[in-house]
Amino acid sequence: MTTKQKILNEALTLFSEKGYRAVYVGDIADAVGIKAPSLYKHYKSKQEIFDSCVEVFFERMAQVRNQLQLPDTPNAEISYRTASMEMIVEIANNL
Repeated sequence: MTTKQKILNEALTLFSEKGYRAVYVGDIADAVGIKAPSLYKHYKSKQEIFDSCVEVFFERMAQVRNQLQLPDTPNAEISYRTASMEMIVEIANNL
């Protein structure tokens, strides 16, 4: 795993536990095991890290949707409403 991937993984964990506003770049750097200035070699700002986390999440959602052959339409939520609990758990686990 690259340092950039580690940054995203640790940032995602911190954002989900504490919320965006409560996480500082230094917190992310500490979690990765690097100094804050080194983090800026990979990302310009905390916002850019967050945006990258969101992009990765959407990519994962698309992969899961494709694997489970779920529709990619504005009315996709209807499919989720009629999905079995097992399918919903599988979707969540894959994400």
